Amino acid sequence: MEQALDILDRALRGDSGALSFLERTASIYVLNYNAEGKHTTYGCWDFMNQALNEIERFENDAARAGYIASTHIEPHVQLLCTMCQRAARRGPETDRRLIGTCLLNAGIDLSRIVGAQELVDFNCQMRERVMGRLATSAFDFSYHNLCTSHSVFSHPLTMEKLCGVLAANVIASGPSSLRMFAIEWIIPSATSMPPFSVVAIILHIGNEGLSNTVPVGTGKMLSNLSKPFVAQVVGPILADALRESDNSEMGNGVIGQMSSSDRNNFNHKLSALALRSLERWCTAVDMRVNELQEMCAESKFNIIEVISDALYSNAEVVVDAVADLIETVLGKKMQSVIALEKSFQAAPLQLSTNPEQAMNDEILARDEILTELISAIGLQRFRFVGRQTIGDIAVCRCLTRIASSVALSSRHLIRGKLQQGKSDGIIDLLLHAASHFSVHINGLALEVFPLLLVQGSDLADRLLPTLQQRTSWPVHLIIDTTVLNDSKEDCGVDFDEFESFRESTLGDALVCCYTCNRQKYLMSCVAVVDQICASHAKGSWRQLEAALFCINAVSLEACKRAALVSASPAAQIAAAKASNIKRGNVESSDLAQDAKQHDELLSRCINSLAKSPDVASCNPLVLAQMCRFIGRFSNWFAKSSSPGVLDLGAKLALDTFQAATTAFRDDEFAQQIIDMMSISPFTEAAEALR
Repeated sequence: MEQALDILDRALRGDSGALSFLERTASIYVLNYNAEGKHTTYGCWDFMNQALNEIERFENDAARAGYIASTHIEPHVQLLCTMCQRAARRGPETDRRLIGTCLLNAGIDLSRIVGAQELVDFNCQMRERVMGRLATSAFDFSYHNLCTSHSVFSHPLTMEKLCGVLAANVIASGPSSLRMFAIEWIIPSATSMPPFSVVAIILHIGNEGLSNTVPVGTGKMLSNLSKPFVAQVVGPILADALRESDNSEMGNGVIGQMSSSDRNNFNHKLSALALRSLERWCTAVDMRVNELQEMCAESKFNIIEVISDALYSNAEVVVDAVADLIETVLGKKMQSVIALEKSFQAAPLQLSTNPEQAMNDEILARDEILTELISAIGLQRFRFVGRQTIGDIAVCRCLTRIASSVALSSRHLIRGKLQQGKSDGIIDLLLHAASHFSVHINGLALEVFPLLLVQGSDLADRLLPTLQQRTSWPVHLIIDTTVLNDSKEDCGVDFDEFESFRESTLGDALVCCYTCNRQKYLMSCVAVVDQICASHAKGSWRQLEAALFCINAVSLEACKRAALVSASPAAQIAAAKASNIKRGNVESSDLAQDAKQHDELLSRCINSLAKSPDVASCNPLVLAQMCRFIGRFSNWFAKSSSPGVLDLGAKLALDTFQAATTAFRDDEFAQQIIDMMSISPFTEAAEALR
């Protein structure tokens, strides 16, 4: 390899000298002093120009030798682009000042030495030359023919990095350069240039515009360019890429010789890149979903329909990009409302209607879009089930992300339908996601349900069995890996992470289910405890531990409610008033009946546990939950109207303390579980005795 490529090669291998050289070359300029006065400077653009020359020679030599050069120097070119992008974020004026600093450090006065200014100008020309060469490569159709081109610049990642360098240079050059670049080059020529490079350029312009160091006026220029870039360039390219992906056909002759799989792969990458570009621009200019739709509608382009079509893609990169876009445009509800209020306050005389009416129109328009998205995502429930069947975790996770984002933004619409007894497909999708074995999927869905559950709907009843199933410890976390080497249902987290997940996400969802239907919640949990303890089924300890966890998760409210069974009528009336303030109309008679049922159910539970203490002490996880149950419901024992509850509670507390001390002393595997637990059974038993 020649000099520049050799330095890049050594940097990739971790050579400290090469890395230091690249770092300094990207940051400063050095002066090559000549006694005859023919001074030269050397910096990033000189190195970049030299490296591009070496790359061209390397590829030519490789072609003559009959091997593919891209397999050898792709990482080198990508590292080179990363270095160049860093330097490109400095504006031309900053570059001039760096050259001046270099000359002054060498004792050369720009105003007195002949040729000093030429050094500054030559560096600017070198920068323009390098950018011109990069632009030529980025928009050369021959590099986008993946069938015939074996150039290193044909790799999609390399091509995107080239576009990132160009975008960084445009943003650093100021708003006027950005406008000229867009109006005179990208927008009028968008249909005659490679779509991948066009979209990549726009993506990185939006990304670079998010920096805090951009020139003054860049944000306003980005807002002015949003409509032509988003609606006239990126939107149509996205629609075409999705359509071509569905039809497995190529409309562009440049890549028309590709195989069907290669064409689909290309269109998937292009679709994902276009969606990422939309997401970056919406972030950069703080664009709301209704603004995005209105902007595209003026160009005869329905962005919501395109997003709905993208949901059907089988490529993870596409669906993941859709999820990012939806999270961005729907995650700005409060910011958009605040911005709207500020605009009304700033210019009240320019409004033809009053601010309140305008804000209502804004909310109605947004709700219409959300309703359309709810329907579109609801149809994906069948696809979710199909993908879950074949084990496609990636697409399932992306669909869950999308459904969760839309459900959070439209919870007022969904809750209204649930109160009317109606249900949307999006609820079914979230329920399927909640039942998925992977925590990375069911966790996304379970975070949403506490905000969707309402009194009077059956959603809590439909969700509860799923929550009880997810609460159970995954087999691969509590069975020796030598016994279970290949679990088909790996939850995707370790022991500590699952324990934290249960205590937080699952616990919040359980409390909300309990609040919606207290009696059914306790009945289902106590029924599991009764059944396992009655049959002395030690092999079902995971189900018993999960049932006890569900009861303990609502212990604060359940213990207070059960303790009211022996309270005075005045205390019950006061409690009814407090519930009336929090959750609606609650009569004191209803509260007394509810307290009685709580007392009876909890009495059944403690009687079952007392009859089969060996079942609860067969595993440290179950024993810890039983100790926690005793400790959290200890205040109720003395107030229960059921006979013998206090004695049973005291006996269980002593028995569990003894079991925690001696039961697992010689069990090596149980000791491994105890070591992983955040709170040991002995600690829980000691706390219960207190």
